[in-house]
Amino acid sequence: MKKPELIIRPGPSGDPLLRGVCSYCPDATFVIVGDIEENRRVIQEMFDRHFKTVHMDEEATQAAGGS
Repeated sequence: MKKPELIIRPGPSGDPLLRGVCSYCPDATFVIVGDIEENRRVIQEMFDRHFKTVHMDEEATQAAGGS
C-alpha cells in the first residue's frame, strides 16, 4: 500500500485560500486563509497530525500481519 500523502490545492489565482487533502481520506481536508508560504507549513503540520492519528495505526496493523 502506498503511503498517504498531503495534496495541496491552491485557491483561484490571487485567492489566499490554501486547501489540502489526504490522498487516502477524501473527507480529511485542511483549509487555511492567509499568507500562502506560512500556510504551507501550517497545513503540513495539520496533515502530519492526521497521518499520525489515522495512518500510523493502519501501518502498525499491516506490519503485524493484518490486511
